[in-house]
Amino acid sequence: MLLGCGTVIAIEGDRSLVRFLREKCEGCPGSCFRVGKNEIEMWLEEPLRQGERIEIETSPHGLEAGVAIVLGLPMLAAVPSFLVTESWWIASISLVIGALLAVVCCRSSWFNRMLRPRVRVVG
Repeated sequence: MLLGCGTVIAIEGDRSLVRFLREKCEGCPGSCFRVGKNEIEMWLEEPLRQGERIEIETSPHGLEAGVAIVLGLPMLAAVPSFLVTESWWIASISLVIGALLAVVCCRSSWFNRMLRPRVRVVG
């Protein structure tokens, strides 16, 4: 899944500063992220050359699994606790605990490897 297109504007060691613009990419299905009014700059841990146009992609399966974890864990904690106890207070506490578990999961190296974007030079 294509996340965005940008241009390398600066190099610092093995890091590259990429500026992503709000424009349609070559082969972009229109699902690219759009941040801010016009552009966003992001440091990537990729050795690129200044002026190169790049595309950032991620696996659609990894993205689906990430969304399921982030949204599903809190719901899996809150809904059964409400059905068993019929108490909104306990369901609210379970929702917070589920959200904290989702945050801990998102901070793990496994989660980061699953969603690690791939950089492809297009020009």
